[in-house]
Amino acid sequence: MTLRSAVCWGLAWLSCAAAGAQAQDAVTERELLQRQRQVIENRYSQDIQNCYQRFAVNDCKQEAAKAHREGLKPLRAREQALDAAERADKAQAKKERVAERLSPHAQEEQAQRRAQAVEQQKNAEQKNREKQQAHAERADKRSVETPSRDVARPTEAELRTSEQNHARKLQEAEAHRAANEQRRQDRQKPLAAPLPVPTHVPHADKS
Repeated sequence: MTLRSAVCWGLAWLSCAAAGAQAQDAVTERELLQRQRQVIENRYSQDIQNCYQRFAVNDCKQEAAKAHREGLKPLRAREQALDAAERADKAQAKKERVAERLSPHAQEEQAQRRAQAVEQQKNAEQKNREKQQAHAERADKRSVETPSRDVARPTEAELRTSEQNHARKLQEAEAHRAANEQRRQDRQKPLAAPLPVPTHVPHADKS
């Protein structure tokens, strides 16, 4: 870290420390104002209750309300001052952050971070391409060494077995067809004619 950077960081730290101390003081003062407000509110409630014990109730309540307003007036003024101070501190802090981002040192660091991000992206893309190429080479090697059975040519023994099975199936089909044809012809053959009835029956010789 250069001397200029160290000085910038030191000033930024001091600013943050001062802002933190101021913020803590503001919180402490707001708590004190809140306690004072609670005391005034409790007193006002008690005054209203006491007014009902008096003859002129409305006049008493008006006086209590006026005292209540007068008591809260300085508290409101101080709270508004604290709000304005906080807004000013936030605006100043925003300006300092913008100035820090626009400083030469911050711009140089930002440029370095962008360059590193670009380099990391290039390395990741290169590794991805190398991985895909290696995967494709392994796949090609496996396809050459072990061809699939779908594209392998059948052997001579397999061809003979296939031809024999085909011939046997043809013979079985022909025999089945012939048997069916024979049964059909047997069903269509006419029945044999009945024997003729004799027209003359010789009588037995009477003696």
